[in-house]
Amino acid sequence: MHIDPTLRTVWLFGPGADSEAHQAMQDSGAQVLIQDLEDFTPPNLRPKARTLAEKLFQKWRGANSLVCVRINSIDGEGLEDLRMVMPFRPDIIAYPKAETAQSIKQLDRIIGEHEHLNGITLGQTEILPVCETALGVVEVRALAAASPRVRHALLGAEDLAADLQAERGADAVELDYARRRFLLDCRAAKIEPVDAPYTFSDLEGCVKETLYAKRLGYTLNKLRTVNRLKFLHY
Repeated sequence: MHIDPTLRTVWLFGPGADSEAHQAMQDSGAQVLIQDLEDFTPPNLRPKARTLAEKLFQKWRGANSLVCVRINSIDGEGLEDLRMVMPFRPDIIAYPKAETAQSIKQLDRIIGEHEHLNGITLGQTEILPVCETALGVVEVRALAAASPRVRHALLGAEDLAADLQAERGADAVELDYARRRFLLDCRAAKIEPVDAPYTFSDLEGCVKETLYAKRLGYTLNKLRTVNRLKFLHY
């Protein structure tokens, strides 16, 4: 299934091994559903999460959503994540703490090898760099140029604030410069920026931040699961 990058307006993260959350995500109407094998899945649950991928991807596609998987670092469990999920043809691979063009080129090559092994059209699987460090944000143009698979990049929130040594707040003032710069660089690189997640269980605050991001120029929004899923479409 193909959804134009500019029309993927809601991206939703969920835990890798939580079937109840998976069903709620499927019912949400989000255009992109993300099985998170990294932050949302403790190491002891990652084997279980990987085994759920086949049926989970089938269900999510049946709900007319694109399937994304956030893998772990290639230097960690990322290779095992790819080995287990690529046979089931995820549409997008999200890569955490993306910082260098070399890492994206390496991931591009590895994904290509899996596409060849599994009879997937070469280049079909997209890469979503997750820019959640200061270096990742300032290098997003290089990340975009590293592979034609990169059609979006996603701005981090919690990890980025920590890397900036910022004081995190619901008004996200500490992320404002990063959010503006990220959008500018993504637009210059001709890829779609995906706004930072709203990680507070405050629906009114979520609406306010989303409208602000839209005013800045974001057409995409990503919401993670917070207190059993809150969603916002615009």
